[in-house]
Order: sequence, then structure tokens, then C-alpha cells
Amino acid sequence: MRRPSVFQPPPRPLSPSGQTGIQGPGAEHEFIEHSAALGRSSSGGGFALPWTCSRPASYARHIARRHVVRKLGTGQEPDVGAQWLVTPRPNPKTAIRLICIPPAGGGVSTFRGWSECLGIADVGLVELPGRGSRLREPVVASVPAAVHGLVDAIVRGRVAPTALFGHGLGATIAFEAARHLQARSWPMLALFVSGRRAPSLPSSGPVLSGLRPEQLVEEAQRRSDVIPLDAALDSESLELLIPGVRADFEMLDGYVYEPGAPLRCPIVACGAASDPDVSRNDLSAWRAETSARFSLHTLPGDTSYLQREREAVTALIANQLSVMVSALARWSVVR
Repeated sequence: MRRPSVFQPPPRPLSPSGQTGIQGPGAEHEFIEHSAALGRSSSGGGFALPWTCSRPASYARHIARRHVVRKLGTGQEPDVGAQWLVTPRPNPKTAIRLICIPPAGGGVSTFRGWSECLGIADVGLVELPGRGSRLREPVVASVPAAVHGLVDAIVRGRVAPTALFGHGLGATIAFEAARHLQARSWPMLALFVSGRRAPSLPSSGPVLSGLRPEQLVEEAQRRSDVIPLDAALDSESLELLIPGVRADFEMLDGYVYEPGAPLRCPIVACGAASDPDVSRNDLSAWRAETSARFSLHTLPGDTSYLQREREAVTALIANQLSVMVSALARWSVVR
């Protein structure tokens, strides 16, 4: 029986920062070891990588550079309202899942076009209750409640190595979800944290959840530029959005970090060079939350870089994931 071919990791990083993070033979060996751990922790003894995922890294880079913008669901679909995870372009043939969690004031539209740019993974977008297509549901206003619902949604899906990406508030939710998934022996592939200082650092900003409605919207826009302009200018739309936006800031204000066992998966931290709220040292402190590899990447822009530098961000994620998938493939062949 012919052994499946395995693609090589990208020879150089895609990140504009030039920081390779996980590149090099030593790093690849470390991911192979992490892949073996994933297999040992999973039911059935391991993951067999589908043939379609052993694709050349150059093709992964090509996918990551595509700039295709397509509208997500309108919220009118009958089954979307009850879903924590929206999958605009299901990609079940891939070996891995990527779950993306939006910042304060954001929703699935924050990640419009990401599925097209990240064909290396089956991309799921998180919609919290009381936001977006779930406006009619009771608002979730605490990180533990959000994590509980999200983790349950993830484990109800297909078992596959899973990476979490979170920006701002989403990074905090992603971190706590990764902790819970690890406790359940779920195969965590990586944690991507963006635009958020490490959870162990004390809060340095003012309490925001008590701001007036227009101030809440202004702050959400300043942080991530995630609220559509037409909604920000329309009083009726704002009236619908405010409960969810306020609940997001209540999560930020009320979050309490509890020291615990470090994650066993890699952490990839990224931030903007001109972000006045999150410094490089704030991002570097994420290193303490993993016993695996840590990498830090700086992208151009300010607090709204997630939107304005979408191609660079998705290229960075695709680059990192392609190396991890390569390690999974090598381990599956070796075993």
C-alpha cells in the first residue's frame, strides 16, 4: 500500500513581522512530539490524517492570500439562531478545526471571508447568545457562561485537533475554553490570542460596562472596528445591539483569572505595533500559560488591525497551521 505523501512546512514565514515563531527543524520536531501527544489523548489512539490534507504548503499559502469577501448568513436561516458555531463554508475533509471568537461588540461578521482564506481548516465562527443572529436569546454576560456553552458546542462536533483563535475579549474566552477542553482530554492543537494582554496581568483600564450607549459603541469601534457603520448610525439598530455590547464589556470588567496548569498546546500571540492598549510585554506574558512552544508576532496598524490587516492575519494563521498539520501528518506516517 502506497504511503501518503507529506508536505514540507513553509520555508519562510508569512508574517509581515518576519518573526518565524515555529519555523526550523527544532520547532518542527517539537510539533511532531505535540502531535503524538494529541494522538495519545484522543479516543481510538490517534488521528489518521485524511489524504486531502497532505497538500503542499505552497497551496496553503495560496489559499491564505486569497481575498474573497462573501456575505455570511443573514440571520434568517431557521437553524442559525440556536448555534454557538456558524460554519459558512463547511470543510469536513480537512484534518483540523479552527474556532474563531470575536472581540467585544463583534460577531460572526468579524470574520467575514476567513473561511475562504483558511482552507487548511474547517472554520467555525462563534456567535454568543444575545448577539447577531441570536439577538432574541438571553444575553450571556460572563466569561464562565460563555466558555461553558462554547465548550459544549465544540465537543458535540466532530473529534479533530482543534485550534482556537480569539481577538480581544475573544482571546480571554478562547484561553478559558482551551483550559476546559484540555481538562476533557480534547485534542487541542493550538491557541491563537490577538490584541489582548495576558490573563495573569491585572486590568489597567477603567470599568467600561457602565458607559452610556453611544460611548459603548464608540469604545467597541475604537478597539476593533467591528460594528457596521449603518448600524452605528441607526438608533433602532443601536437599541438592539447595546445589550450584547454592554454584556461584552461586563465580561471584560468581571473576568477573574485563576492560576492553573499551563496548556500543553502551543500559544501564538499577535498584536498591532501601534496598539495603545496592549504592549509587546503584555503579549509576551502569554508565554507563562503554556508548557509548549510560544511565538509572538507584531503586525502593522492599531487596535483595528484585525479588520484592516485581514490578509496578513489569516496568512499568519495559515502559516502556523500548515506547520502543525505537517507535524500531524509526519507523526501519523511514523506511527
